[in-house]
Amino acid sequence: VRFGWGGFRTCTLLSCNEESKLKWDLFRGYNKSIRPAAHPTDKVEVQVKLILTNLISLEKTLTTNVWVQWNDIRLAWNTSVYFGMEVIRVPYNTVWLPEIILENNIDGKFDVAYYANVLIYSSEITYFPFDYQYCTVVFRSQRYSANEFEIILAVDAETNKPIEWVDIDPEAFTNGEWAIKHRPARKLINSRYTPDDLEYQEISFNLVIQREPLFYIINIILPCSLISSLVVLAYLLPTVFLFLIAQKVPETSLNVPLISKYLIFVMSVTTLIATNQIVVLNISLCSPNTHTMSHTPCPTQHVCIH
Repeated sequence: VRFGWGGFRTCTLLSCNEESKLKWDLFRGYNKSIRPAAHPTDKVEVQVKLILTNLISLEKTLTTNVWVQWNDIRLAWNTSVYFGMEVIRVPYNTVWLPEIILENNIDGKFDVAYYANVLIYSSEITYFPFDYQYCTVVFRSQRYSANEFEIILAVDAETNKPIEWVDIDPEAFTNGEWAIKHRPARKLINSRYTPDDLEYQEISFNLVIQREPLFYIINIILPCSLISSLVVLAYLLPTVFLFLIAQKVPETSLNVPLISKYLIFVMSVTTLIATNQIVVLNISLCSPNTHTMSHTPCPTQHVCIH
């Protein structure tokens, strides 16, 4: 037992010593501020892949994982020399990072774990709750031009073709309010710029999502339609449903949803009908006991009575 344990400890210490020696050899003279290119004219190829994890709400959170992959030729070794080790793990702040930024984000922070709070895009709610929303996520290099740095879509290991879509995590993605209709991804070349400009190349991920209208049909549209059919008899004002819609749609003044226009129209018609009946009843039912009457009936009273 002692021999086995002692042998295990010896192998463990040997492995640790070999790993320490490997790290020392790899990072001796390593400069993380210099891009990993063998020659100054070589380009560093960086692959980007976006995985959609969750879509909580249109105005709240879009949770994604962005995988960035590149090859650092300086971090290579002969496994036979270092006890057969093929993989080592080092802190992210000790190696070169491609510094890819989210271009249309209002938060300028960047880290190996990238936290982007808000994307900037306009909401089109004219046909709420039967609306579509379009969201675009754009990545580009923060420091290097296209002559030094090439950003491309990640390549599928099985087909060896670019992954030209936003990947979805089937185990984590669950959403009952939105349905994803299209999710293309592509590399964009801006012809307005030259390869020396940072804006020359970028990776764009697009999402086209459709709102699931069943909840709004059952809880808003159907009750409002029933009230509208009975409005002449009941004079019910659907202000509660208008308030519900105001809570659900994004706060924007660019356009007004058609369903809001419909509810405002119903409220206006109901108000006119109620006002008209008040005036008609007040004039047609007036008497000497309630009003000062003239000997000659006024034309308005004659019209209301007849």
